[in-house]
Amino acid sequence: MSTYRALLRHSAAYSVPVILGKMCGFLLLPVYTRYLSPSDYGVLELLDLTLFMLTSLFGSRLGDALCYFHAEAETSKARGAVATTAFLSALGMGVLGALAGFLCSEPLGKLVFGTTAYTFYFHLLFANFVMVLPLEVGLAYLRAVNRSVLFTVCMSVRLLVAMFFNVLFLAFWRMGIAAMLWSTLVASAAMVIGVSVILLSSAQLSFSFALCRRMAAYAFPVGVGGVAMLIIHYGDRFFLQRSATLADVGIYSLAYKLGMLVSYVQLPFMTYWTSQMYRIVRGVDGEAINARVCTYLMLVLTSVAVVITVFSRPALYVLTPRAPAFREAALFIPLIAAAYVIRGLGDQFRNVFFLENRTVNDAHTSILGCLLCLAGYGALIPPFKMWGAAAATLLAFIGMTAYSYWKTQRIKRYRYEVKRLVKIGASALASCAVALVGMPSAVAGQFALATGSLFLFVSLLALSGFLQPEEIETLKELRSYFRQRAMQAVAAVRRRWSAVLT
Repeated sequence: MSTYRALLRHSAAYSVPVILGKMCGFLLLPVYTRYLSPSDYGVLELLDLTLFMLTSLFGSRLGDALCYFHAEAETSKARGAVATTAFLSALGMGVLGALAGFLCSEPLGKLVFGTTAYTFYFHLLFANFVMVLPLEVGLAYLRAVNRSVLFTVCMSVRLLVAMFFNVLFLAFWRMGIAAMLWSTLVASAAMVIGVSVILLSSAQLSFSFALCRRMAAYAFPVGVGGVAMLIIHYGDRFFLQRSATLADVGIYSLAYKLGMLVSYVQLPFMTYWTSQMYRIVRGVDGEAINARVCTYLMLVLTSVAVVITVFSRPALYVLTPRAPAFREAALFIPLIAAAYVIRGLGDQFRNVFFLENRTVNDAHTSILGCLLCLAGYGALIPPFKMWGAAAATLLAFIGMTAYSYWKTQRIKRYRYEVKRLVKIGASALASCAVALVGMPSAVAGQFALATGSLFLFVSLLALSGFLQPEEIETLKELRSYFRQRAMQAVAAVRRRWSAVLT
C-alpha cells in the first residue's frame, strides 16, 4: 500500500494549486462576468489557444523529456546535466520564439480574428511566451526530483499573484482583456526567476548538444501530439466564431471550462504519475499497480463528472446573477464532462507509449483524434452550433481511447479491471440521467435533485459490488483512524477550554 499512499500524498500536494485556482476562478466569476463580456471571453479563448499551440509545437514539450531522461540517468551529475540542458534549451527557444512572434503579430492577428485590431494583445502574448517554456522545464524538474511541496508553493504563489493583478487591472484600472494578459505576464516572470534559482542551485550549470538532440527527438512527437490535442480542446472556438457569434464562443467557453474541471482533477495525479511511473511500473508488481491505479483514477474522474453534471445548472444560477446569458452553458456541460472522463482513460492507456519510448505512437494517436475532431467540427458545428462542438469533442476522445488501447496492447499487453470500470460508467450514467430528465425549474429543487442523484451514484456503486474486500477493510481502518483523530481533537479543545475557564 506504500505506493498508493505515496500516490495519494503527492497527488494531494499537487492538487492544492489546482483547487486553489478553481476556487479563485469561481469566487472571481462575478467580477469577470461583470467587467468582461461574452465577446471578451471569446477573444481570450482564441488568444489562449494561440499561445498553447505555439508553446506545444515550438517548446517541444521539453518538460516531458526531462522527466524521462532524468529517470534514466544513473548519477547525480548526469541528472544535473539533463536539468540544465533542458532549461537552457527552453530559455533559448522562448526568446527566439518571442522575437519571431513580435514580427508576426499583425498578420497572425488578422489570421485569427480577421482584423489587425488585436495586434497589441499578441505582443503581450509573445512576451508571455518567453516565460512559459523555461517555467515548464523548471516545474518539471521539481516533479522529477519529487519535490511536490515546493512545486505546490511555487504554483500557488504564481496563482495568487496573477489573481491579485487580475482584480487590480480589471476592476480598478478597467483594462479589459489586457488585464488578464498583463497579470499572467507579471506572475510568470516572478516564477521563472524563482524556479531558475532553485534549479541552478541544485545542479551544476552545463549544456550538452548531444543530450539536447536526444531530448528533442523524444519530445518533438509529444509536442506535435500536443498541438493536435489543443486543436481538439480549443479548435471548436474557431469554427464557432465562423458559424455563430463571439457571444456563443464565450458561452461555450464557459461550459467547456466547467466541463473540463474533470481534467483539472486528473492533473495532480498526472503531475505525479508521469514523472514517477517509470520507477513504479517497472518495479515489483508494477503492472498490477498500474491496473489498479487506472481503476481508482476513473472512479475519481467519473465522480467529479457526476458532481459537475448534476450541480452545473443551479450553480450557474447562483454564480451569474447579473449575467443570465451565461446560464445557457449548463446545457453543454454533461457532454464535455463525459468527454474528459473518456479522455482520462485514454491517457492512462497512452502512458505505455512513454514507458516504452514510443512517443511517435502517442503523436499518431493525437493526430487521429485531431482529424476525427476536425471532421466533426466541419460536419456538426455549422448546423448544430454549440451542440455540434460538444458532440465532436466527445466522438474524438472515444476514437482516441479505442485506438490507444488497441495500439498499446500490441506494444505490451496490460490487464485492466474491465468489469469494475463498467460498473463505474453504468452507475454514473443512471444517476446523471435521473438529474437531467427530472430537473425542476426552482433553484432549491435543482440543488435537492442534484444531491439525490449524487447519493444514487454512490448507492449504485455499492450495490454493484464494486469494492474489493481489501478496499473495504482499508475504508474501515480509515474510518476508525479519522474517528480517533476527531475524538482526540475534541478532547484537546475541551482541555483548553477547561484551562481557560479555570
